[in-house]
Amino acid sequence: MNQSANGAASVVARLVDLIMTDNLAPGDPLPSVRELAQRWKLGRNVVRDGLLHAQVLGLVQIRPRSGVVVRAVDHGPIIAALSQTLAIGLRQQDPSLVHLWQARAIIEMETAAEAARRRLPEDLQRLDHCLLEMQQAHADRARFVQADERFHLTIAEIAGNPVMRILLDALLKVLRPHRMYLPPGESAEQTMATHTAIYTVIAEGDSAQASRIMGEHCHRHARRLLNPSARLPASRLVSVSSA
Repeated sequence: MNQSANGAASVVARLVDLIMTDNLAPGDPLPSVRELAQRWKLGRNVVRDGLLHAQVLGLVQIRPRSGVVVRAVDHGPIIAALSQTLAIGLRQQDPSLVHLWQARAIIEMETAAEAARRRLPEDLQRLDHCLLEMQQAHADRARFVQADERFHLTIAEIAGNPVMRILLDALLKVLRPHRMYLPPGESAEQTMATHTAIYTVIAEGDSAQASRIMGEHCHRHARRLLNPSARLPASRLVSVSSA
């Protein structure tokens, strides 16, 4: 993780805090780059990079010759900004894969159980769509992993706890490079079968079974990932994590 990315993440986090603390609304102007750099004691180039990143996330809009304004204050862009910042922070701390997977399993077992308690018909339709995306992407590893993540994040959204969703999204971002380059193990068909089982017990409202199956699913993948022969080469990890 390079210094530029770290600086941009810091600026995004500060922007979220500024927008929330000052109760800014869409269209409200932000201080100039010079003012922000002085306030935060950062270089102007770092602030500019951070603003560009915040614009990609949908948090602000950069208007040539007229400055930067708030683009959105709803949950979507703010959650995306917080999740991205947290993911970068996790990479900086370089936690062990064991700790990352333990955290993921704890979060996912709880979100699966809560989703089973709270699910609505439209929620089940969203999960069904995620399963269809996974089925269509089974031959493309990158697309399959992305569809897999959407399935798990949708469950977290159904659970109704935005903090859990932010934490899970950040963990998935950090774990993604490792998952992308795992050697063949559990097949896409087996993963689909497990996800279908999770979907079924959530649809039935069985929170205990949802938590159990999700926990087994997470721990099975963790054991495979933690197998020394399945470790991601350092060169690939750096290139993917920095993307």
